Amino acid sequence: MDAKALKSYLSEDPERIIKVLDHFGFHSFNIYDERVTSALPDGDNDTSVNIYFDNGYLNCVVWSRNAFKGDLFAVIEEFADVKFSTIIRDIHTLFNLSRNGFVKDKSQDMLSIINYSHYAHLNRVKKGVDLETNKMYNKNILNSYAPYPHEELILEGISPRACTKFSIHTDMKDERLLFPHYDWNEYDKIVGIQGRKINMDTYTARALGVPKYINYISGYRKESNLYGWAQNHQNIIDKKELIIFEGEKSVLKDDTFKQGNGNAVSVGNHFLSKQHIAFILRNTPPDTEVIIAFDNDIFSSLDKYESLLENIESLLMVRKVSVMKDIFNHLDDKDSPVDKGYRFYKVLYDYRQAI
Repeated sequence: MDAKALKSYLSEDPERIIKVLDHFGFHSFNIYDERVTSALPDGDNDTSVNIYFDNGYLNCVVWSRNAFKGDLFAVIEEFADVKFSTIIRDIHTLFNLSRNGFVKDKSQDMLSIINYSHYAHLNRVKKGVDLETNKMYNKNILNSYAPYPHEELILEGISPRACTKFSIHTDMKDERLLFPHYDWNEYDKIVGIQGRKINMDTYTARALGVPKYINYISGYRKESNLYGWAQNHQNIIDKKELIIFEGEKSVLKDDTFKQGNGNAVSVGNHFLSKQHIAFILRNTPPDTEVIIAFDNDIFSSLDKYESLLENIESLLMVRKVSVMKDIFNHLDDKDSPVDKGYRFYKVLYDYRQAI
């Protein structure tokens, strides 16, 4: 498909637009009658980006950046720093599209998501109302995949027991590690399946036009769930301590270090949504300490750190909050606090700073 045909295809369903934006780092999505809104990759204003899908052109205004105007592709080029050719190639890969037309997305068959437009309707957000639920599936949706992890995870120091606890699977055909996300209320239901390309870094993935991460359940809203809560909620409540990471692997490493008694979750990004904060306040004891353990770049950048503080302002008023900040300058820019091994992780924990 050419760019015009792609825009027409994406405009048919707002969930397709969200899938594209999420792939390029945008987050905090809302669907209205005529547009999709989101935050920029480096921002936390969930109404900053406005993509209008009702006319098929995907015109966009970014209000927080001097009312920047353009189409969807121009916005991604400008604010995700991705070339136009890469954007077009990635979108074709995301939806299994060919240059000559549409190729059926086989993953939808596996998950029995037959009525895509009906599913999008269920996820539609009316103006001023936040949707807090994800569509749930039985665990048998994992039956098409190998029920064990790739050796890559084991070599990174994650225990087989942790992989079993968190139901790690492998998509042998597409060579992806699968991280099932269980619902934060109904612990035996799956709402998302994050697929991470095996043995491929972000640079290589972009060079090859292959998405490093895809979600096997379209429309999954990370801002309305906490990865790891289903498995770790009782430890969190008992310890009165909640550690929040960006990525799933950090949750698995924390659980490995604590021999199955982990008390961490991940949000899949570097912000807490309104739904996250409301859920934490409802479901943890009032004296629970919340420990923010995001990747090192959040704390090494003053702008990013100030954005984080603004993001969690409502949490700071009612909970004890601390951060795992690398005051020893030992972590690399994109490292999680768990990435240098248990001993240093313990040091960062012991030297965490109250906000």
